[in-house]
Amino acid sequence: MIAGALAATPQVLDLDGDTSMELVADRLGLPESPAALSLQSVAQRSARLEGGGALSWCGSSPVAADAVRARLAQAETSIAYMEFQAAATTLDAAIADLVCLVEPLDGALAARLHFLDGLVAHRTGALDEATAAFLRAFDFQPDLPWDETFPPKALSLFEQTRARWQALPRVDLALVPDGEVRIDGRPTRAPALTPGPHLVRLGQALAVLEVVPETSPELVIPALLVADTAPTGEALLSALSRVFGEHSMPVVLEGRVWTHESGSWQDQALTPPAAPVAEPVSVAGADPPAARGHLRGLTWGGGGLVAIGAAAGTVSLIAARESYRSAQGQNTGEGYATEVDKLVFRSRFATVSYGVAALGSVFCAVGILVGDDTRIVLRPFAAGLQVQVIR
Repeated sequence: MIAGALAATPQVLDLDGDTSMELVADRLGLPESPAALSLQSVAQRSARLEGGGALSWCGSSPVAADAVRARLAQAETSIAYMEFQAAATTLDAAIADLVCLVEPLDGALAARLHFLDGLVAHRTGALDEATAAFLRAFDFQPDLPWDETFPPKALSLFEQTRARWQALPRVDLALVPDGEVRIDGRPTRAPALTPGPHLVRLGQALAVLEVVPETSPELVIPALLVADTAPTGEALLSALSRVFGEHSMPVVLEGRVWTHESGSWQDQALTPPAAPVAEPVSVAGADPPAARGHLRGLTWGGGGLVAIGAAAGTVSLIAARESYRSAQGQNTGEGYATEVDKLVFRSRFATVSYGVAALGSVFCAVGILVGDDTRIVLRPFAAGLQVQVIR
């Protein structure tokens, strides 16, 4: 029952990464907030083949390339001693292990295995099997040369098979989204494949891709959504519709939510609702003109006046005290009068400075008490203007 509840939870692919799911739910009319998926989570989905053919995966434990090379060496030893049945068994096991490799596929290694498989089949009289093995070897290495260490008994069939391989009709495989994959050990962006099995690297694993003649297969690879060649914008939306298939989910991209309907993407603005604007308090009589101001600057300006005024006043007051002391120590009337004049000037300057600081403190208090959303209204009355502060 818990699994069923989780499956029923709506999902949204959030390409922006920080979208409010409550807002998405409200915009799409969902009964609950959807689960937000990342593009990386979508890219981890399994690949699938459409339009003809088959796709299968390794059915056993992962295999290291060194283990395959060890089987190859064992098969070559068996061939040297003309133990062809033992060589065939070893080669079959090594070829089956290729799809389970944990490392990237080495096309030359795979070509060598199939080449030897063809030689063994030829020596045992299985000419059709030898031809099929040589054809597969050329898939992995089109320019594969004949190994001169072996008798040329199968050389004629080998070269005839090369000509046949070159003449085979190719099947164009479309990649969704556009990108680059490794097929039979070689990177390609526009695969044109011979009919039959091929090994394709999909993410961290290999798969067997069976190609059917005269078809138009499409290989949908979610991992390409996060590759270096990944599409963007509308091309990304188009690729997502193919990756999702019949189960397309809403996508949030660049502040908009996209829904897939009737085969195309429909975009809708995804913006939070505007905050309601507070109306001024109604007062009997005509509505007077109102002035709205952001008064935060009063806090900073008032604080500056307090600092400057207090500092200047303090300095002047200290200087006035020094003038007073200097006047008391004068021996002449002229010196005494000069110091008294300095005392008076500095005392007045200190008074003015402290007045500026007091005014700044008033501004600062107004800026703190009156918020940004406060409305100041001037209302006329018989004696003049009345100032009202409305929150």
